[in-house]
Amino acid sequence: MPVGKRLAAATGEWAGSKRLRMMPTDDYRPSASRATVASAAGGNAVTVAYSWAEDGSPQEGLLLIADGESPDEVAAIWLDSWHQRPHWMTLHGDVDDGGIVRLAGSYAADAGWRISIDPGDGTALRIGMENVMPDTGAYPVVEIAYTRVG
Repeated sequence: MPVGKRLAAATGEWAGSKRLRMMPTDDYRPSASRATVASAAGGNAVTVAYSWAEDGSPQEGLLLIADGESPDEVAAIWLDSWHQRPHWMTLHGDVDDGGIVRLAGSYAADAGWRISIDPGDGTALRIGMENVMPDTGAYPVVEIAYTRVG
């Protein structure tokens, strides 16, 4: 089933809270966040456009998720004005029957990034991001919890 159909319950407008930390020992810093999830390319892809703030400065990000080469594989590109710029990151992963997307990419030879998107039942949306470092392993950096707007 195309990723667009698996994430159909998540399409729409969302509002919520983003929590960010840089290191595993840091406290999380909260900010308001909004997101729009939309079908793209005739239902064969999904875009997730989101906004948030860091230290009062507006930020925004965009994920484009499409089907991969095998039935349960997905591929994505990711841009974020604070986390991932000026070039996009390419990620690959899978999507389960519940629509949970798990993506992984790298930004250095020994460092990576993971993104998970959980569309839930269509009333809540969760996005998580993990940093993967050779000395600390994977640890949560971003947690975003949304509820549907409208």
